[in-house]
Amino acid sequence: MARKFWWPRRLVDQQTIVRNFRSKIAGHAAVLGLSPAETSAAVALCDTMITAYNATEACKLTMQAMTAWRDEVLFGKQTGALAPAAPLFPAPPAGGLTSGAVDQFIELRNRIVAAPGFDESIGADLGLLGPEHRPKDPAEVVPELNFRVSNGGWIKVTGSLQGTDAVRIEKKAGDGEFTTAAFLTITPGEFPLTTTTPGAVERVALRAIFIRKNKEYGNFSPTYNVVVDSAG
Repeated sequence: MARKFWWPRRLVDQQTIVRNFRSKIAGHAAVLGLSPAETSAAVALCDTMITAYNATEACKLTMQAMTAWRDEVLFGKQTGALAPAAPLFPAPPAGGLTSGAVDQFIELRNRIVAAPGFDESIGADLGLLGPEHRPKDPAEVVPELNFRVSNGGWIKVTGSLQGTDAVRIEKKAGDGEFTTAAFLTITPGEFPLTTTTPGAVERVALRAIFIRKNKEYGNFSPTYNVVVDSAG
């Protein structure tokens, strides 16, 4: 089964991978063909990343405390009372950290994955494999769109196509039948929606369904109601 990219975007998730890797790499080093020096270098690289992350988070917490201290000094209710001492920022990390640690870690990961002794169980234990990507069953696919009416009866559409080729939008006024109102291949997009009587204000129901390989794909969206005042 296909997998999503293994390296997450959020720093906190990256740190989870790095901490897990650091705690387990020594146990897999022999199978992966890593020498003691290479294993120590891998651990040191993790320590560099963890140190940079921890130092920044500590400063963020101190900055929050600093803001609270400032507000107490400026707006404290006990007018004239001695203000508390300002919080102290943590000492900076010792020198010797290298730059570009993320690129170094990705390069290390790629070397490990290419090692003769590597297998999926090791990759999963070290956190070096992305989660399995299970495509949605068509029965689970439903358009989730937003419709906004602009001047002149234009409908602005936002929302994801969820990997499909297009979306067909249908309209219905009153007790009539749904008919095609627009066919969009990209979002955001827009289309004109005129009223049955030019210039009149009319309540119109909209719904949508995805198109994939020129066929309907998934389920119709919920019905959305818009009020249109067409210029006719």
